[in-house]
Amino acid sequence: MTFWQYSGVHPAPEVCISCGHSIKDMVVQAHGKSYHTSCFRCVICRQSLEGLPFNVDTDSRIYCVSDYHKVQAPRCAACQMPILPSEGCTESIRVVSFGRNYHAECYGSDVNLV
Repeated sequence: MTFWQYSGVHPAPEVCISCGHSIKDMVVQAHGKSYHTSCFRCVICRQSLEGLPFNVDTDSRIYCVSDYHKVQAPRCAACQMPILPSEGCTESIRVVSFGRNYHAECYGSDVNLV
């Protein structure tokens, strides 16, 4: 006799936040949410993120690190391009001056240095 038969309460299955279906196999949990292993993917490129580093935005959407930086990166005030990490890095370097963001190499060209 299992617990739920004895108590009269059947344990509720985990529900995948991505597809809405019950999870009967392995569960991936991230930031308090449950996913099928096949549903735990970047919202942009759809790459499986099982066992890989990932980022979550303020709306709880999951991104691979590369796409997160592309979508969420601040834009350079001089060239308007996103300020992204160098290849192989997970953090970017930027200059912030008077509330504006710059690539380090763009900063001198847009600002008159005294």
